[in-house]
Amino acid sequence: MISRQQIQAMPGADLSNSFNMITDLVPGAWMTHDQLHIRGGHQVSWAIDGVPIPNTNIASNVGPQIDPKDIDYIEAERGGYSATYGDRSYGVFDVVPRTGFERDSEGELYTTFGTFAQTNDQLNFGSHTQKFAYFASVNGNRSNYGLETPGPDVLHDRVWGTGGMASFIYNRDANDQFRFVTSLRRDDYQIPVDPDQQAAGIRDIERERDAVTDISWAHTFRPGLLLTVSPFYHFNVANYDGDPNDYPLSTTQHRTSHYAGSQIALNAVTTRHNASVGIYQFGQWDNESVNLIANDGSAPPLAQGKPSQGNLEAIFLEDQYKALSWLTLTAGVRLTHFAGAISENAASPRLGGTVRIPHLNWVLRGFWGEYYQAPPLSTVTGPLLDFAISQGLGFIPLRGERDQEHQFGLNIPLRGWSLDVNNYHQRAHNYFDHNAIGNSN
Repeated sequence: MISRQQIQAMPGADLSNSFNMITDLVPGAWMTHDQLHIRGGHQVSWAIDGVPIPNTNIASNVGPQIDPKDIDYIEAERGGYSATYGDRSYGVFDVVPRTGFERDSEGELYTTFGTFAQTNDQLNFGSHTQKFAYFASVNGNRSNYGLETPGPDVLHDRVWGTGGMASFIYNRDANDQFRFVTSLRRDDYQIPVDPDQQAAGIRDIERERDAVTDISWAHTFRPGLLLTVSPFYHFNVANYDGDPNDYPLSTTQHRTSHYAGSQIALNAVTTRHNASVGIYQFGQWDNESVNLIANDGSAPPLAQGKPSQGNLEAIFLEDQYKALSWLTLTAGVRLTHFAGAISENAASPRLGGTVRIPHLNWVLRGFWGEYYQAPPLSTVTGPLLDFAISQGLGFIPLRGERDQEHQFGLNIPLRGWSLDVNNYHQRAHNYFDHNAIGNSN
């Protein structure tokens, strides 16, 4: 668990266009080729208030999902997932946004200025009554050092972005809460170049847009029995515009995605059981185009575009059973149906357990599970890069990725410290990754 206080205290962790709050505070996390990696993979999921934000496109965005300054706390998971989370196996980040309950008609102005003409600014307001709370913010950022450079020189590497977030909570009574959360991001990146590309005048640009809206109704039937209904909408754009003079190949790729769906979950907690059952579903509409220009004269320009749509439905159920005071067992399954250019079904079982050694309070844990990750609706295909222009380019459907994970570990408390040892193993079938065409991402 990473709190807002930890994010504020860690230098650089609260910058809008940064993943430092993850890489500085989550073991096994780092950035490489401008993608957040956890335990060697970059396929991670983001959620707001426990509701996963759908995104079937792999590594097409380099911008952040949410401004760290808007986070109350974030739960970072690196494996052993509940059946509630179904797809990307390398990391899950569940964000609980700021609410305004900590404010009393207060506002805050945050601003920085640093090297590379870097600035990071936010203005936020929040307040609450006994039943209602709100928090709203707007932010802006820019820097002359945005993405990783191909060499030691920082050339053509400016980044600038704006965003905003709003959260409204209404407690109608002791049994019903309504929550509305929306987040908006706009990020533009110059693609860094080396001195030769700088001299040749190559100027590629990446433009990204993202909007998320989540509405939740939480109803308590009785103590320990909670129903949560959460409709959501996600809009995402990733447009790469290659300079027309790129040599030998100029690449342009535009993609726009719309997701609309809902999650309905019922949770029951008793002395020995912590059970959950629910449904997660969304429809997806994509529009993608790819343009290639062979500036070496090897072939005429090529342009391809394709709209596509798909849908996913999943049912999940799980129970965490406290068999003894020192033994806890977990079992669950997630059943998924995906329909796009192809249709697939998957069953993803999960098994786990923890043993607490009396007196020492050491905790042994183990987990085995399977995951199904829905594929992008389509991907570009063609011959090798040297022949892509002359031989043609098309779109093909992809099958979903199927992963298997097992891990075991030991946690040792030691005078206020915690020593954690973990062994994990992951297998991937139909593994999703990304390749560059020309100078693109």
